[in-house]
Order: sequence, then C-alpha cells, then structure tokens
Amino acid sequence: MMVIGFLFWFLLAGIIIACIQDMKRTEIDNWLNFLLLTGGSVFLIFSAIFSSDYWIVIYGLFSFALMFALSNGVYYSRIYAGGDYKLLVALFAFFVGVGFMQTAENIGVFVVLLFFAGSVWGLGYSVFLYAKNFKSVNREMEKFFGKFEVRIAFLVFIALFVLSYFNWIFLFLSILLALGVFLFIFTKSIEKTAMTKTIGVGELREGDWLVSDVRVGKMMLKAKWEGVSKKEIAFLRKLKNKKIRIKQGIPFTPAFLISFLTYGLFYEEIFAFIKGIFGF
Repeated sequence: MMVIGFLFWFLLAGIIIACIQDMKRTEIDNWLNFLLLTGGSVFLIFSAIFSSDYWIVIYGLFSFALMFALSNGVYYSRIYAGGDYKLLVALFAFFVGVGFMQTAENIGVFVVLLFFAGSVWGLGYSVFLYAKNFKSVNREMEKFFGKFEVRIAFLVFIALFVLSYFNWIFLFLSILLALGVFLFIFTKSIEKTAMTKTIGVGELREGDWLVSDVRVGKMMLKAKWEGVSKKEIAFLRKLKNKKIRIKQGIPFTPAFLISFLTYGLFYEEIFAFIKGIFGF
C-alpha cells in the first residue's frame, strides 16, 4: 500500500465534494477544481523545498502537461464534459513519481482504472435509469427496432450466424454486432427519454446541452458539445416564457472517486498485477 498522506486526503475530500455537486446539479464548480490544482501545486513546491529536491517540481510540470494533454484528448473525443476534464488535470500532483517514467506509469494506470470504473459506473447508472423509466424507454426502443438500418443489421447478423457453421470467427462477429446494435439502441433510448428535460430559459446554466438548435430572432443557437455559453444564455432569455429542452449526461465523478480510492489503497497490488501480466 502506498503512503497515505495529506495530499491523498486533500484530493479525496475534493473529489467527494465534486461528486455531491455533480450528482445534485450535474456540474462541478470551477473554484473547486482551481482549489485542488492550487493545493496540489503548493504541496509539490513545499515538498521540493523541504527535501531540497527541486526535480519534484520538474516531475510535477511533466505530470501536469501529460494530464492536460490526456484530458484534452478525452474531452474533444466527447467522452466526458468540461468539469470532469478540469478535475482530472487538478489531480496531477498525486501522480508525481521518482522520475519521468514512473510519473507516466502512475498516470497511465490511473487513467486505465478511471475508464474501467467509468464503464462499470455508466452501465450501472444506465440500468438504474432504465428501471426508473421502464415504459418510456421500452417505447423508444421499439421505434429504433422498426428502423431500416436496424433491420439491415439484423439481416447481417443472420448471415454471419449462418456462416459461423464454416468458421467460428463469424459467430464472434455476429455476437459483437448484436451487442453493439443493442447497446446503441439502449443508450440512445435512455438519452431520449430519461436524460432530457424541459426547463424555462431562466433556469439555463452555462454548459447545459441543448437537445436541438434554437432560433432567437435572426440568430441560430447550435446544440453543441460545449453547451450553451453565458452570451448565448443572455440571448435565450429574450424568449420570455419560453421552454427549452436540454440533455443531461451521466455524472462521471463517482468513477473518479472509485478509481482514486482503488489507486490510493491498492497501489502496490495493482502494479504487481500489471508487472506479472507483462513479465516486467
């Protein structure tokens, strides 16, 4: 087990607060991410001063740069939103190791844990939403199953299944196709029913996702990944008594909490497992 010190508890407290914010109102305050980023930076600087090892600061800058690059890549791949992107960068100080290689390894292992935890959490949360909105989700799924593209996919599935008589790889491909199509239909149905809501323009917050484009006079506000800006909200509020449809994402911060605790509490076991697999 790695040494659990001040930085661990400081960042853990921040992640817990982020979880509460995200679950309650689907956003993480900028002040919280900035506090975690500043606290981690100060911790590294004082560690370097008291140990007279200024390489700690260099490794910290390397960790920050690597986290920043990874977070940007994941954000622009539309895997998670802006608050989660900032939170990942804010945790950079915790992964500073002895040398560039160890720092990179620490970050790599945490990111793998994060994606794994995110997948499990996302699936579990989707099942919860499905159970909560059973009838409406099923009605939406029925619409998808009636679409031409899905029928074509079904015919391809049958063809691959028949071909599996000659080679098992076709059975594998047919199963992958069936799972992929079903998961797509399932997630899209959840999104259209359980993850959209109608609110008044006065309730809009920066970063909210519009379901569709909205016209305000001669201006067309696009439904984009970045969400609405403060300037766009000001335009929308000119539409008095207007209702807006917005999409809500799955709160991702519980995955941060799970992966951070797993990494912090089982650091040595995780690395021993990885070394055993790759024979290091």
